[in-house]
Amino acid sequence: MDQKKTAVVTGSTGGMGQILCARLAREGYDLGLCSNVAAAVQEQAAQIAGMGRRVVGGAFDIFEE
Repeated sequence: MDQKKTAVVTGSTGGMGQILCARLAREGYDLGLCSNVAAAVQEQAAQIAGMGRRVVGGAFDIFEE
C-alpha cells in the first residue's frame, strides 16, 4: 500500500527551513509551508511544485498575539 507523506514546516523560508523543505520534497513529501514573508512563501511553493510535489503555503506570524 502506497502511503502519502505530508509535512508542515513553520519558518519554511529561513535557512534551516529551506533546507528541510527541499529535502522533504526530494524524499517525496507533500508540504505545507508557513513563514511570515508572503512573497518568499509563494516563491518557495512554486519551486516545490516544480519538483512535482503538492504544496500549500501561507504567511503567518506565529509570535503575533
